[in-house]
Amino acid sequence: MTDRLSSELWISFASLLRSYTAARGLNKAESADVMQKGDLIRIVAGNATMELTLHPHSWGGSWCLSSGGSLERRGQLTLLPEGRIAVDGNALDLDHAAIDLVASLMSAAAASARNER
Repeated sequence: MTDRLSSELWISFASLLRSYTAARGLNKAESADVMQKGDLIRIVAGNATMELTLHPHSWGGSWCLSSGGSLERRGQLTLLPEGRIAVDGNALDLDHAAIDLVASLMSAAAASARNER
């Protein structure tokens, strides 16, 4: 497994996160922002933030979800050579993992917005 392959899968995963985040925000006044810089993907929706990091040499990384400035959840991820990703040990297609992670982020953002009212 090469660093180049892990980098390409990571770029593809970031693109899926961007697409599903945009789709979830179609009927919302505010959309989420997705930023990828190298081995870091950061998604911000309201007061909720999800950060995903990759260590391309090991194909492993981590994710964390924070809301209102406090840590909600965190876990591990591993890119798999067949083009899938294991999130906390559960192997998923990249698109299903993106859907699940974006859903978690948007739920945290909605809960934070309700608490602010």
